[in-house]
Amino acid sequence: MTMQLPDGWERTDGVFAWIVYLTWRRDDGPVSVTIDEKKRGYAVGYGAYVRPMSGYTGRGWKEALYADAIKALRKPWEDPPTCHAARDGECFWHLCPQLRDNEPGKSGRHCPLDMGDDE
Repeated sequence: MTMQLPDGWERTDGVFAWIVYLTWRRDDGPVSVTIDEKKRGYAVGYGAYVRPMSGYTGRGWKEALYADAIKALRKPWEDPPTCHAARDGECFWHLCPQLRDNEPGKSGRHCPLDMGDDE
């Protein structure tokens, strides 16, 4: 079955015929989702353990499975971002603008994603 993937996406077949990896090539690095057609489920991550999921039955189940897997992988980049820092201010989120911009050491700037009102 040939599925039309969004631009910037590629499909890699796994060792077993029912395992498929979809990789989204982004400027900040590739991200992947593992699809197990036998279990009819997916998990974010390359080679991630996949648990069976319900709801993928009948005609069109495979298209629905792939669409949901792509949507799950895109979600962190499409939702409005929020600050992921711990209470001590340390952040290890791979999309953190503070880490990207060498902050707060460079200018003392507070995280632009922190919308909390601590006052």
